[in-house]
Amino acid sequence: MQHTYGQQFAEIYDDVFPPDPGLVEVLASSAPATALELGVGTGRVAIPLAQRGISVTGVDLSAEMLDRCRDGADDAGVDLDLVQGSMTDLRLGRRFDLVFCVCASISMLLTREHQRETLATARDHLADGGRLVVETHNPDAVLGLHGGRRRETWFVPYPGAGRGLQTYATLDEPTGLWQVSHLWHDGGRTTIGNEVSLLTPVEVLTGLGAELGLAVRSVTGDRDGGPVTPESPTYTVEFEVAS
Repeated sequence: MQHTYGQQFAEIYDDVFPPDPGLVEVLASSAPATALELGVGTGRVAIPLAQRGISVTGVDLSAEMLDRCRDGADDAGVDLDLVQGSMTDLRLGRRFDLVFCVCASISMLLTREHQRETLATARDHLADGGRLVVETHNPDAVLGLHGGRRRETWFVPYPGAGRGLQTYATLDEPTGLWQVSHLWHDGGRTTIGNEVSLLTPVEVLTGLGAELGLAVRSVTGDRDGGPVTPESPTYTVEFEVAS
């Protein structure tokens, strides 16, 4: 039986990917009253935004991720409007001050057409004057990590006895497909999670946005608004509907 991304990662996601207060600050900087997250996952970003008084709607295809998100929201004492569905063809009939798709969710879509459809979904849910924020892997950093090698492996220790993340990655440069297997070690327990990404250069993402009438407000390579460099692990593009 093949397990879905959510089935593999739901229980370990918040251990592997810790809170990111810098990203929350970036998203909250325009003081939106309403926000829509495409690919809400466990609520790692949505819950802190809701704690700031923002009305957050989160969409995810994975029932397992949404269950974890719901539990996390309950523990935090906040309300989230959670919707199970695909971000490529979502139609909520509402508009939001902020729409965001972060943590490389856009690159989990393995065709440019599906990425384009997701940007169209985001555009169609933007309120007048709203902004769209997309964050994903920086392909240059991934290429640098592999150093010309198709396969690479690394281990990152985490706080606590016997805790760490072992990663095996395969990069197919001609297609841009990056296949990653994570082995999460926590004491004597090991959990395996697999993911595949379609690396998305800045110019590809902004080009797809331009086709849809989305204008670029900024492109940054860190939480402080610095430029994208070959060492930037991720990059963030902020769009608005072109006037």
